[in-house]
Amino acid sequence: MRAVVSRFAFSDSNGTDSHLARFLHARIFHTFSDSQTHCPRLLIMSILNSVLRRQPDLTSSAFLVIAFLTGIAGALQLPTLSLFLSTEVKVNPLMVGLYYTGSAVIGIVVSQMLATRSDKQGDRKRLILHCCILGALGCMLYAWNRNYFILLIVGVILSSFGSTANPQLFALAREHADRTGREAAMFSSVMRAQISLSWVIGPPVAFALALGFGFPVMYLTAAVVFLLCDLSAPLDAEIGLANRHDVDITASEFCLHRYVDL
Repeated sequence: MRAVVSRFAFSDSNGTDSHLARFLHARIFHTFSDSQTHCPRLLIMSILNSVLRRQPDLTSSAFLVIAFLTGIAGALQLPTLSLFLSTEVKVNPLMVGLYYTGSAVIGIVVSQMLATRSDKQGDRKRLILHCCILGALGCMLYAWNRNYFILLIVGVILSSFGSTANPQLFALAREHADRTGREAAMFSSVMRAQISLSWVIGPPVAFALALGFGFPVMYLTAAVVFLLCDLSAPLDAEIGLANRHDVDITASEFCLHRYVDL
């Protein structure tokens, strides 16, 4: 049997070397030497599990896409906020500072409330979708409203819901990695790389839209990005309903890390 396996492992149908064949060859002989099992059924199952764990899937790709989109949505709004308040809403620097203070306080309260609820009983997938919709509504409010106090209260609350989608996404990704046997730390690092990439692309695009076409176009673009998160979210519903106690890092901790990093 080893001769047959060796012949299969190093040649594909055209007689050329194959990376997958080399992996199968190494995995087969590792199974023979370590587990000392000669059962073909167990051997085949072990090989298939090892191969399938290394294959990309739609859910993992969706996590990366949504992480990038949520990062873009935030990167379109935050860098131009002070310019928006001073030129469009026409408030003095003191009111701009108060706005940032109120936005930070309200954002922390909203994020922690939603994170605590989702850690205990909520469906993370549904919460992410709802947060993206509320974030889009907040962007539309910023596009057409110029009342400072409405923006400070209603706008900040809606924007806080939109920002909560990001830490919830990381918590859901951790559950997905644990359920599928992936390396959770590496998967989270790749998602953080998507956020970093979005903050490289987002601010220049935000200023180009705001100065070239106006703030309504910029905020409506951010609203469209939030809606794209809903349309491109084929996340597994069972992941969102997973037991929260099986996850080492909760959404509350992700929210806390987010504001500490800021």
